[in-house]
Amino acid sequence: MIFWQLFYEFFKIGLFAFGGGLAALPFLYHLSIRSHWFDYETLSNMVAIAQSAPGPFGINITTFVGYHVAGFIGALVAILGIALPSLIFVLLVAKLLNRYQDNFFVHSAFYGLRPAVLALIVLAALQFGQTALLHSVQEPIHGAMQIQFATTVLDARALILMAALLFLTNRFPKHPIFYIAISAVIGIIFKL
Repeated sequence: MIFWQLFYEFFKIGLFAFGGGLAALPFLYHLSIRSHWFDYETLSNMVAIAQSAPGPFGINITTFVGYHVAGFIGALVAILGIALPSLIFVLLVAKLLNRYQDNFFVHSAFYGLRPAVLALIVLAALQFGQTALLHSVQEPIHGAMQIQFATTVLDARALILMAALLFLTNRFPKHPIFYIAISAVIGIIFKL
């Protein structure tokens, strides 16, 4: 039963998450609420690992979620579920796009999809940022400067790290792995 649920949920995500793996994040946040297979913090950790790992983010995050829910077979089932709609869609589009690419309706549909995908990615970034930068008051960050907002605190160290990385990546363009490795080391130092 769990394998069918995994396939079905990831098939739906693969069918409707236009724009790649990041566009799937709002669907995964919603799945965490409905299924209780994982919480936001676990999903945020999976996102961080999936972004750091080589390969397409969508497949990486699907693999982590599937494995977390139902082990190795769960990972395979989830990957099959998320990849099958894309495979079917790409085969259909490849056949039809050359014939209809100048069609007004096709052009208009793609025009409408771009801002929708951007909105989904911004929503995912906001949800991920909330998990990365805010912590509940019941779980204080020891030794950190904190700014309290009602029931959450802003982790000033994480905010400073994010701002510093935004500055450094714009000022000194390097490969993303360089900044990911530095951030992991800084995270370890902060936790010590």
